[in-house]
Amino acid sequence: IFQYFRKKGFKTKREAAAYLETLRALHEKQASITISELYKIFSDTSKLSHTKTVSYQIAYNRIAPTLSYRKIDSLTVADLQAVVDSTASTYSTQRDIKQLLNHLYKI
Repeated sequence: IFQYFRKKGFKTKREAAAYLETLRALHEKQASITISELYKIFSDTSKLSHTKTVSYQIAYNRIAPTLSYRKIDSLTVADLQAVVDSTASTYSTQRDIKQLLNHLYKI
């Protein structure tokens, strides 16, 4: 979710400052989004195979009771690891949860 932006070619310092403010507002909006909102965006926009879509749906259903209401900026690595450890029983489920969370953080 933390992406680095580079933009050149501003004619004035004022234009650059205005652009910086829009980036900050975008970052604040992204930081206050919940996991369930991110998953909805991901599921609506992703173009994955049917098998992967089903795998990610199963992975989301496993983590949803614990994480769906949490805001993305309040989660720590320890929180995510605890959820993966407690909800996934097999390697493939753990892998799917990890891949899903990776996709969600890239949005």
